[in-house]
Amino acid sequence: MVCPRNGGIVFRLESARGSHASLIVTPARMSGSDISPQTAAFIRRHIRSIGLLEALLLLQADAPQPWTAERLARELFVQENGALGFLRELQHSGLVKRADSDGFVYAPGTPQDDAIVQDLRDAYNERRVTITSLIYARPSDAQTFADSFVFRKKSP
Repeated sequence: MVCPRNGGIVFRLESARGSHASLIVTPARMSGSDISPQTAAFIRRHIRSIGLLEALLLLQADAPQPWTAERLARELFVQENGALGFLRELQHSGLVKRADSDGFVYAPGTPQDDAIVQDLRDAYNERRVTITSLIYARPSDAQTFADSFVFRKKSP
């Protein structure tokens, strides 16, 4: 859930005894000075979910082997339609391409994208919460649309 006051992500924690706690990770804390600006921009541009990120990292780790939607679905524990959606989205982003067989292979469009995916893999392994927060800190399309109707006073 996004905090309406500061745009941070609210993580609601509940203990086995039923007590509750909330942790708000604000955009300043999520920017992660330990995450390069290029990697953060890549996440904002290409990665909309953890499932999509994990699909990308699986294909990258197993390159140049082709991946089918069925194989990806088994690895990610998702429906085959969802895995196919991930593959198509990654293809549209220019990070994977169709293989001659019935699958997709990791094929970033530029060497810079390949280097950023390597950095992203390392960052995700070392700072999973930071990467997760960056992915889900993006405002939704509905929120962006709603915000366009907010009237603000002009500053003098």
